[in-house]
Amino acid sequence: MPWVTFTTDHVKARLYDSEEEAYANVAGDAVDRLAEIVAQTCAKFRGAIRSNPLVDSMGAELTLPDFCIFDAAVIARTALIGLSPVTEGVTDPRRDEYNAAKKTLESLATMNPKAFGADPAESAESSTSAASYGGAALLKF
Repeated sequence: MPWVTFTTDHVKARLYDSEEEAYANVAGDAVDRLAEIVAQTCAKFRGAIRSNPLVDSMGAELTLPDFCIFDAAVIARTALIGLSPVTEGVTDPRRDEYNAAKKTLESLATMNPKAFGADPAESAESSTSAASYGGAALLKF
């Protein structure tokens, strides 16, 4: 999997037209705020990946695996504008997106390292350093 730079454009792509207009009309501070939210969200995802004991290499700074971009953008969007309250019993697709994104974030710590683009040759080399148990393939009782 390629690692992609996570940017403010990824988050803006997740905004409704009216939200994007409101965002564009806000002066100065909001632009810096979005950039900071993007950096924090990226760090959160990278930290989860780094906590995976099977992952031994990461992409460049401020990058995420391409499959994480959507979920990172959803979490960053929620940090920027929040979740609108909905009437009880009403399905909220944004809340569902956010909950799914949180599950993806949580799963990174235990995900197979191949999902992050680990080199199979490196995995083979590191597997020889792991504990191995031998013995006869056939056990007689």
